[in-house]
Amino acid sequence: MPPVPRHIPAIHRRDTSIQSRNRTPRPTTVSTPASVASNSSWTFSAEELRKFRNITAKLHPDVRLQTHKLGIWPVICPKKGRRKQKSCKPPPFKYNVSDHTTCAVVGNGGILLESHCGAEIDSKDYVIRMNLPAIRGFERDVGRRTNLTVLNVSTPNRIRNSSLLENRTEDVYESRLRDINGTFLIASAREHAALETAMQQYQNQFSFVLLTSRRSFKVSRHIHRAAPGVHSAPEGGTPGLPSTGLAAVLTATALCDHLFLYGFFPFQQDENKRPLPYHYYPGDSIEPIIQAENHYMDKEYQFTNGGS
Repeated sequence: MPPVPRHIPAIHRRDTSIQSRNRTPRPTTVSTPASVASNSSWTFSAEELRKFRNITAKLHPDVRLQTHKLGIWPVICPKKGRRKQKSCKPPPFKYNVSDHTTCAVVGNGGILLESHCGAEIDSKDYVIRMNLPAIRGFERDVGRRTNLTVLNVSTPNRIRNSSLLENRTEDVYESRLRDINGTFLIASAREHAALETAMQQYQNQFSFVLLTSRRSFKVSRHIHRAAPGVHSAPEGGTPGLPSTGLAAVLTATALCDHLFLYGFFPFQQDENKRPLPYHYYPGDSIEPIIQAENHYMDKEYQFTNGGS
């Protein structure tokens, strides 16, 4: 049975450095460019939100994902009475993400630069990030803490390829893994091998609880049920795929009472026409990171911001 949420969560946004004033238990809206403004005519429905949580409860990592050891873990044998057994079989490996009161789900958007959101992010009970972003050097804007990192299908391969670079100064992922050592990683099962290769290259100096889904983490009927129509095909077009960010947000609703979203602003300019980079941190030496064309980011933004 899916874990029963303690109560329906509120979702809060921090897309800019403007101090969030609304802490009422319902999704809030923010000031956005007119072309991407949310639908301000929506009304709150406790019944619809209850149905929403019934769907996303099936996305809870403890329900949906399998746990694996990644890196070197000490073998701790159970004791029998006062005497420790000479040979033993370790107990089944199982770690739970569990439930939390407040969660920060931190996107990688350039809107976070100069936001000064770091302390607020770190104040939350649980911090979820995506695709192993740079944290060191950006702590004032994005915080220091990470509890769970969701990886898209390309990031594990980037980590592996980076770990194999002969010029070690070009590898940015070793320091990023060190910063989140001992936390949870989410990836699809087919990326397990790439992560194992990277751990071996790093001489198993890190240990993670790896959570895997049989298919891509974001390909799930529950994600499409929770966000109906968001990825439907326009006339003459092809259906879109949920972004890793949206999949992480929907999953977080299953384990968090109150969600606070940061850095989810998929536009090239802010409301003051200030140019924004795609990510708040620079690229690495593997290959350029570009926004996938099969994501309907504007629709996802409106959906998470209370729009239709």
